[in-house]
Amino acid sequence: MSYKKLKTYAAKLSSGLILCISTLNSILAAFGQPIIQANEDTLNYSILLILTLLSVAYRIWKNCNVTPASKMAQLYLDALKQGNMIKLSHVHAFVLQQLKKDVP
Repeated sequence: MSYKKLKTYAAKLSSGLILCISTLNSILAAFGQPIIQANEDTLNYSILLILTLLSVAYRIWKNCNVTPASKMAQLYLDALKQGNMIKLSHVHAFVLQQLKKDVP
């Protein structure tokens, strides 16, 4: 598994885990049995944790190619960085080739 795939997988796994824990806590809190007890110190730490997680999520979103368009743009940028002269007709052919790969 490549580093990029591992990084993407870890980001998806961690965000899914956070979502599950927060959803479970909300449901249990509605029934009076929260996993995360809320006192003043816990509330302060929770707010800091939420801010930290939001900043991590933002950095992951900005640094990972998540959308198909960003993946394609990254491939184009990598080709430019390697010094390849790319013509518009080559870009068009490349885009069509990548679209055929993504279609099941």
